[in-house]
Amino acid sequence: GDLPLTARITAALGAYWFLEGNHAEGLRWIDEMLAVEGRLDPYISARIHLAAGFMAFPSSRPEARTHWERATVLFRELGETRLVAYGLAVTSATYIGDVEQTGLAMRTNDEALVLGRGVGSPALVAQVLNIRGELTRVAGRDEEAREAYEEGLQISGDLGDEMYVSVFLSNLSYLADHRGDHEEARRLTHQALRICWSQGRRLMAAWTVSQLAGPEHALGRPELGAVLVGAGDEALRVLGARRHPGDVPEHDRVVAALRGALGDARFEELRSEGARLTLDQVLARVLDGDGGGDEAVHEPVEKC
Repeated sequence: GDLPLTARITAALGAYWFLEGNHAEGLRWIDEMLAVEGRLDPYISARIHLAAGFMAFPSSRPEARTHWERATVLFRELGETRLVAYGLAVTSATYIGDVEQTGLAMRTNDEALVLGRGVGSPALVAQVLNIRGELTRVAGRDEEAREAYEEGLQISGDLGDEMYVSVFLSNLSYLADHRGDHEEARRLTHQALRICWSQGRRLMAAWTVSQLAGPEHALGRPELGAVLVGAGDEALRVLGARRHPGDVPEHDRVVAALRGALGDARFEELRSEGARLTLDQVLARVLDGDGGGDEAVHEPVEKC
């Protein structure tokens, strides 16, 4: 019955619900608050629209864009420059894969980057750079993506933000796979997975584990690749989450290659085998004793 307190809790938990996979719970709270938005403080209302955008993003980027644009307008009216930058950044992410809107997306991201640097928020700059990398990678502009990811990785490492270190490592692994350096792609993905696993980041691990299927297939282990796809799909199902939109084109490419190598029947058999593994089981299977996880990433210390 305490509306202001409930609204503040909802606003504060938006990123948590998105990153940890508790989407059904998040949607229930957010929908209740949006139904009474007119009674809320504008700042809290804007943050709830941010949260609503996160919940919508994996399944409906236009819906996410509507929420994030609304949040950005409110933050501008309130003079919240840092959050204006954040709202612009996540809005730009809704154009990932939309080639016709790449120019608009990059201009929006440019503004977010300028504002983020201007308010002196390295963590925000890293987030904007990650989205910039996603936009350019999916558009086939790998060199621009590499520059964005590497700068973001450096910033996140300096901040000791291991979660974002794992995000940048996993995204750099895609670029290594693109250029045919499959051992490097495997190594980077293993590093990212070790961080996710050590921090209990189950959604991040679920997103990343099937990403390992690409380099494993390229290194002559398509059977393992198919198992990893099944395990990742099942982990996402259990969490009630979807694959990150920036990962979908990469995932579809790898699944098509695995089907081509194994045949549909064998691929489905192995994918079903993977779906019977828990996330902990599959992570132990691919990481224990791999010999490639001891490299220092960064000293310890948030995919749109």
